Amino acid sequence: MNFHDAYAVLDGKFRKKVEEEGSEYIPLIPPERPVDFVLIAKEPSLGFVDGSKGNPSSEVHEKRIRGLKNFAWSFEDFMLHFCIREFLCQRQESYYLTDLAKGAMTVNAASQSPFDRYEDWYELLQMELGLVATPVAKIISVGTDVSKFLTGKCVHGHSGTIMHYSGRAVARAGVEIPGNKEAWDQFHPKSEHVLEVAGKVMDEASMGQLSDEILSRLQKGSGITEPRRRLMFDYKIRFERIRDPDNLGWPRYRECWDISSEPG
Repeated sequence: MNFHDAYAVLDGKFRKKVEEEGSEYIPLIPPERPVDFVLIAKEPSLGFVDGSKGNPSSEVHEKRIRGLKNFAWSFEDFMLHFCIREFLCQRQESYYLTDLAKGAMTVNAASQSPFDRYEDWYELLQMELGLVATPVAKIISVGTDVSKFLTGKCVHGHSGTIMHYSGRAVARAGVEIPGNKEAWDQFHPKSEHVLEVAGKVMDEASMGQLSDEILSRLQKGSGITEPRRRLMFDYKIRFERIRDPDNLGWPRYRECWDISSEPG
């Protein structure tokens, strides 16, 4: 069985388990081959669902039919993709974004017994990592709950943790600024670069016309606000530290380091 067929079988197992627990399934963006970096968050959010329509399942189904993928909806989703591609991966290195639990749910539902849910999904996570991660891949937890769980399981390759990009987390961003003040003063990422990556991600994920609608919505948004800039800087420092603790690198988007440039 080739890699793509094996991933399709695994995806089927995800779908079945999500159906059994009564939540909603949003497919992940499958990798082309085993990757160098795997980032693991908690569970998909139903934050994109319009509650006024009264039928979350119908809305998720409609968007899924049109190509919706997990980690490909919000500006923060694509900020993370941008930072991974800019500050973590080099040359032909690849990455994969996933969740510990695969069932999409509301924030309130997700707060109920999360570690029991993670334990329930752990066997499938092991299968997933066995398929999508190279033997020397670095595993990065997204958020403290995931970090605690993976640390408790002594997951091979667990190399560090980054803050989640939820609204509450963004408000607390900037923890890496005090120790890296000069770099922070020169850090001015551009909104258009994040949107460019967003387009590439959605093209790679074959999201079709839905990607045009998402891009249109993102272009009308607020772009890289100051809290988002702080979070991106935290990601930059953490990623550079994870990939090479002894040698902080330089980004490919040199404009991010142009002290004369204005924030996007």
